[in-house]
Amino acid sequence: MARGLLLFKTNRIASFWPEVEIGLINQLLMQIRKLERGQEMVILAKLLCLLGIGFGIALLIKPVILKGHCSYILEGEHFYFEGIGKLIGGIIFLLAAPQAKISWFVVLFGLMGLLKGILIILLFTFKPEIIKSMYKWWMDKSEAFFRLMAMIAIVLCLVLLASL
Repeated sequence: MARGLLLFKTNRIASFWPEVEIGLINQLLMQIRKLERGQEMVILAKLLCLLGIGFGIALLIKPVILKGHCSYILEGEHFYFEGIGKLIGGIIFLLAAPQAKISWFVVLFGLMGLLKGILIILLFTFKPEIIKSMYKWWMDKSEAFFRLMAMIAIVLCLVLLASL
C-alpha cells in the first residue's frame, strides 16, 4: 500500500518504507500504552490551559470579545452552559491534580472551577437577577480592564500549565 505512494521506485526505498511506517505506528502505540491511569486528565487539563491562553491572547488583541460573550449569555440566558462548562473544567483539574508537579495549585483551580460552576447554576436557578447583574457589571468595564484581566488569565494559565 505504501509502495504506491513513493515517488522513487527503487527496491531499497520500497523495502525500507513499510518498516519505517510500521515502526512509527508501533512506537505511537507503545507511548499510548505507557500512559498511567489518570494521565488522560493531565492531557485534558493542559488542553484547557492552552485554550485559556488562546482566549487571553484573543482578549488582549480584541477586548470586545468578552463583551460579546457576556451579551450572548445574557440574551439567550445560556447560564447553564456556562456553569456546566466550569463544572467540567473543575472536575478535570481535580482529576489531574494527583499526577501534577504542584498538585495543590491544580486542586485550587479545580475547586474554583467547581465553585464557579455550582454558583452560576444555583444563582441562575434561584436568583437570576443577581447573576444577570454580575454579567452586566462585566459588560460596563473598559477595554483597559479587559486587557488587564487577559494578562492575568494568561499568566495564571501559564503557571497552571507549568505545574501540570
